[in-house]
Parts: sequence; structure tokens; C-alpha cells
Amino acid sequence: MRLVCFGEARLEAARTTLSPQLILLLSYIRLEAETSRHSLANMFWPHLAGEYSAKGERKDLNNASVALASLRRATGLDPQEIPHLACDAYDLREAFARADYAEVITFYELSGFLAGLEHSPRLKLAEPLFEWLLDCRSQFQHLAFTAYLNLAEAVISDDTTSADTTSNSVNEHLPEPKQLVQQAITLMPEEVSPKDLVRCHHLVGELGDDGLEQLLQPHLDAFITIRLVEPYLSPEAHTLLLLLSLQASPNLAAARMAANLSPKQAMLAVDELV
Repeated sequence: MRLVCFGEARLEAARTTLSPQLILLLSYIRLEAETSRHSLANMFWPHLAGEYSAKGERKDLNNASVALASLRRATGLDPQEIPHLACDAYDLREAFARADYAEVITFYELSGFLAGLEHSPRLKLAEPLFEWLLDCRSQFQHLAFTAYLNLAEAVISDDTTSADTTSNSVNEHLPEPKQLVQQAITLMPEEVSPKDLVRCHHLVGELGDDGLEQLLQPHLDAFITIRLVEPYLSPEAHTLLLLLSLQASPNLAAARMAANLSPKQAMLAVDELV
């Protein structure tokens, strides 16, 4: 059996189709290696903490027991066996850890980790579980973004030694450089680091593709707004500061021309920055 967390979430070769609740429970146990009833109850049913049934049983622990029993019937696995179940999300983490970026992008689907699962009918996620789900999505998106970025740099520089090339069958079918950069920009985290933004900017410049420039522009604009905006800086100073930060070696004349600033405007902007 294999747990698939990207694309259509499912357990391949399972005895029966798993409900969204069981898929989520299985994914959590697999990735966190957590099988304690108390821990699962705190994550999945925290709203029932302190509540007891007519028989005097804790409702949250009882729910955990019922869910684990259902999971055992559907998979034939004891809870202690689940952390060793084959899983694409775990394989992605392992591939990234050994710098096999070509393998990473074969696992990742742009739809994301357990995409749309929280919208399943009758599935209500507790706050800690929802936060865990969003955190996993963010982590996997960042891993995929970094993988695409590293592969693009390796392919464009024709330096395959900077990325693991052990998966020869995968590398033979790597996307073209433009597609690698496009996917990297598409997956760019909202809180992207200045360093990674500069890397994307340099790759777009290397390819000289207008479509990629347009795709990257909103991220540059957001960088200006979120990272560089100060109340006392004019728009001209913001733009000049961004362009200078994206240059490998700051060149004021080149930045001024790229920003379409007159010499006087550039001088005033520099005065603001210094």
C-alpha cells in the first residue's frame, strides 16, 4: 500500500476507499509518527477535552479509539505500522534532504498537500489540526519552490553537479529552463526571502522572457510594499532601492535607467535613501 498526499489524496491498494477523516488521520500519523490516543485526541478532538459519555468515558479518547479501529479495518495496519507506510510526502522530504531535486518535483503536485480536503462534506477540522495542515502545505510548497529554483539554476548554468543526478530516468525528462523558472515563480512563497527573489530575478534576466517578467512582477511589487516600504520613502526611492538590491553589483546608472528616472529624480531618490 502507498499513501498519496498530492493530487487526489488516497491510499493505494487499500481494502476500501478511505473517508477524508481517515485520510487525514493516516497522513498525520505517517508524517508525525504519533500514535498515542491522547496526542491524537488533542489534535483531532480538542473541543471534547473534559467531556464524558454516559458510561464515564472521555469522549475525545473514545473518538480516537474508534478512528484508529476504523483505520485498522480499512488498511489492515496496526497504528505502530503506519509510520513505516510508503508515502509520497515522506519520499519528497527525503529526496529534498539528499538534494535530489528532480525527484522532488516528480512527487509534488501544484494543487498542494491534501488539497481541498478541509472542504469535504461533514469534515470539521479542529484548530490545531487545521494549523498543522496549513503548515504542511507551506513546508512542501517551499521545498518544491526551492527544488524548481535549484534545478533551473543548474540547467541554465549547465552545471548538473549542483543538483543530484542519480535519478537519470527523471533527469532525461526534466522540463525546459523556462518551465522550471515558471513553476518556481508560481510556487514562490508569499513571504519569500530577498535572496530567493533575487535568484528568480536573475534567472528571468538570463532567459529574457517577457512572460516570465510579467509573472514575476507582482512578487517584486509585493516585495516593495511589504519589505521595503517606509513611510518617508517616495515611490521613486522605493523602486530605486529594489532595483539596486536585485543587482549582483549595485549600479546606480543602470538602476536609474531601468526605473525610468530622470537624473534629478534619481538624485532626490538617492538623497532619501542615504
